[in-house]
Amino acid sequence: MDIATLLRAIGSRAGCRVFPVSGPVRVEPHHTVPRDVADFYAACGGAELFADQFFGALILPPEQVVKANLAIVGEEFPDDPSDAWYLIAKTNDSASSAISADFGDVHNGRCYDSYWDRHGVAGSMDVVASSFTDLLEWMLRAEGRALHWTDPSFPALGDAYD
Repeated sequence: MDIATLLRAIGSRAGCRVFPVSGPVRVEPHHTVPRDVADFYAACGGAELFADQFFGALILPPEQVVKANLAIVGEEFPDDPSDAWYLIAKTNDSASSAISADFGDVHNGRCYDSYWDRHGVAGSMDVVASSFTDLLEWMLRAEGRALHWTDPSFPALGDAYD
């Protein structure tokens, strides 16, 4: 599915809404916003998915798409791959639940489970989608009933440090 189709699907579902455009995501010069992420924020300013469900999610407004290490750990790690990870979503199940997207060159676009107790811990950070588009598709399928990557039918995509 493309971003326009996904946004129509989000906007038509109960408990979901698409926010008005509020600007692009801003990243450090040596990082690259994945094409689908740029397309998403060119068309909207974030979205709520199944806000009334325990595992619903907020796709963050562009001004809240910030470096994950600073937001979660409170410091930067310039020599670690996590330096290129930016918060992209938060799920309703916990105030500490977050999903980050890789804006680096090697794994550009992959999305990770960045819950506070596993963020930046090699071997503990599941890849939850191979792209932002895939993340949105999986979240729509899960309908806020579960974290899609914990479902037995979800294919293992490896660890963020693989």
